[in-house]
Amino acid sequence: MWDQEKINFSTALAQTNTTNRAQINGSLGFLPDAVQLTFRQSGVNLLDKQWTIAANNSVVISNGGKEIDIQNFIISNGAQSISAQGAISRDPAKELALNVQNFELQTLGDFTDNRLKGRVNAQGTVSNVFGQLALNTDLKVDSLRLDDVLLGNVEGKGTWDAPNARMAVNLDVERENRRVVNVTGTFTPQDVPNQLNLVGVLDEAPVKLAEPILNTLFKDLGGTAVGRLQVTGKLAAPHLVGSLDVANGKLTFIYLGTTYTFSDRITFTDDRIALNNIRLSDPLGNSGTIDGNIYHNGFQDMRLDLRANFRKLQALNTTRRDNDLYFGTAYATGTARVSGPTDDLLVNVSARSEAGTRLSLPFDNAAKAQQANYIRFVNHNIRDTTTVQIATDTAKLDLSGLRLNMNLDVTPDAYVEILLDESTGDIIRGTASGQLRLNIDTRGDFNMYGQIEIVRGAYNFTLQGLVNKEFVIRPGGTIAWNGDPLQGQMNLTAAYTQRTSVAPLLGSNTSVVPVTAVMNLSGPLLLPQINLNLEFNDIPSSLEGDLAPFLSALRNDEQELNRQVFSLIVFRQLTSPGTLSSVSFRGSDNAFGNSVGQVLSTQLSVLTSQIDPNLEISFNLNGLSAEQLQALQVRLSYSFLNGRLRITREGGFTNNYNAANTAPGSTVPVQTSFLGDLSLEYYLRPDGKFRARLRYETTPRDFSALAAGSSNANLQNQQRAGLSLLHTEQFNSFRELFARKRVRRRDAARRELNIDDDPRTTIK
Repeated sequence: MWDQEKINFSTALAQTNTTNRAQINGSLGFLPDAVQLTFRQSGVNLLDKQWTIAANNSVVISNGGKEIDIQNFIISNGAQSISAQGAISRDPAKELALNVQNFELQTLGDFTDNRLKGRVNAQGTVSNVFGQLALNTDLKVDSLRLDDVLLGNVEGKGTWDAPNARMAVNLDVERENRRVVNVTGTFTPQDVPNQLNLVGVLDEAPVKLAEPILNTLFKDLGGTAVGRLQVTGKLAAPHLVGSLDVANGKLTFIYLGTTYTFSDRITFTDDRIALNNIRLSDPLGNSGTIDGNIYHNGFQDMRLDLRANFRKLQALNTTRRDNDLYFGTAYATGTARVSGPTDDLLVNVSARSEAGTRLSLPFDNAAKAQQANYIRFVNHNIRDTTTVQIATDTAKLDLSGLRLNMNLDVTPDAYVEILLDESTGDIIRGTASGQLRLNIDTRGDFNMYGQIEIVRGAYNFTLQGLVNKEFVIRPGGTIAWNGDPLQGQMNLTAAYTQRTSVAPLLGSNTSVVPVTAVMNLSGPLLLPQINLNLEFNDIPSSLEGDLAPFLSALRNDEQELNRQVFSLIVFRQLTSPGTLSSVSFRGSDNAFGNSVGQVLSTQLSVLTSQIDPNLEISFNLNGLSAEQLQALQVRLSYSFLNGRLRITREGGFTNNYNAANTAPGSTVPVQTSFLGDLSLEYYLRPDGKFRARLRYETTPRDFSALAAGSSNANLQNQQRAGLSLLHTEQFNSFRELFARKRVRRRDAARRELNIDDDPRTTIK
């Protein structure tokens, strides 16, 4: 709108496909030798922020556009503001003053990928724009952050060197009111290959400052660094040359989840970060060394070539939140090599498990994201909404672009769990030995090869929520894999022993003897073939003849065998041949109540094992009445020397001669001792194939008087002791047995792990 000597205008601007827009109001005045532009209050939406141009300003353009006088030009957004006051002129004496107050770097998020945060306050002057430019700045950045890592408060000056077209820089970085980094030198914008010529001096600077550069590999960096670095090259890809001495250094390998401490020197050259046998220590003080280089191109396109040697070092410490493919805690001795770019890493590991390793293989796709102290491998073939929801709520480690080859020598120091159905407690657990090879390809697909042999363990057998019994796995059982972890093949024998009366089999004879249900598991891991058997191994010789006809018939009647095993497992008693009708249901003393009590007993045993993995307590709650609580049976076992020495006590806790252990339906007292039965077992070899066992028993086992029909036999505790040596070996022929021993001697040297002989790798 034309008004005398000026034009009033109002215009709306918008950028397509963005939120950037503006509503500009003002006037254009025509002076005798100049044009005056005045902005009234206007609004600008820029980078998703609403900015306001303040009124009462003017921009006068004269001398053919070579003289621009700016007065009171301010654009603001809340506390953020940018202002200009002064002139752009050929006259070197005239300056344009620029002022930036409380500018949030996060505002530039679209240009910096939201990596930078901090508050900028700066003052500067510009003069002689049409000649030799003169530029002077004072800069201060409060709480500068890069990738959410606090760098510190930055304060410095910049002075433009017009003849050389470069800026002299002097910057300080302060942390906790102390200067930790000083950067001096020059910045030459036009000389792109050599823009930077700076020297950085670090004085106990936090190692954390390097985390944004190394965040693809490490996190939670700590410690301080002292040294001097020459910074050259272009701004977008700088080159560092020099060295830093790190004290109390700390870092966490993202993929492993392990945290290590170190104090050593790190060397920087044009294209690499050199690590020269740097000694790392885990939280328990175990040590290893890492040697090699991290190559880069201006800290871009990083490539690794690292070698590690370690002894009893914590090699894994992850949770399901980190990585649902496998996670847990592992200690190992061996070597590792990491090579390739960060998006296509090749990791080769050769290691032997050490004490403290807890390895678990869950194939049930359990959806609970909870703390666990063992490694888990998860079934990805089963998909449920709960698991998907967890994946969206927690940050998972992206395993694509990683090739992992692990050759593991599993020793009895490793505790193994195979979770067939964690929700019901269907678990195989124990210690094992063997060779495993684990592979992950670039798609993140996981494969397993090799075989482990159970040294000592247990199988928590469950059936439709009714049966929950712990079977002891006999040494020598194997589980093998040849690719898909879910297609593992098992060959295990597990036994469950229950003291029960033989009255259902022998009529008037009410002797209470140990009876063992044996379960042979063979075939696919998730769907094995199960063969059952019943054993009477520790019975008086006087009963062997009486039981012979029953055992002979049992071998020829699989259905009857299964009935007896089912009765023993579920109801904790044998049943008359051909029927289960003789099982008693007398109020709270019914057999179903006993089964529920056994389920509770198993759960109590699991809870106590979680308190201390060396402690095993098996409760036998034979009913819940006050009278039957006198019959509480407890098996307590504790392991020493990494599980090689085990002391076990089992039996009741009463010496009531007439009540506690009288057999049902009989007036014959059976006396027990508070001491119970004691056994001490020592594994002469770590794999448990040679064992020595010392036993001291107080529970009566001579029922010859009862077998003879005497109902008034005065049974006293008959203590007995014994020493036995046991050897376990699996073979199909004697030729195979002795050939295997020769192969083991030949391969022993091959499996030796060569540890770096650098003096710093010596474990003290």
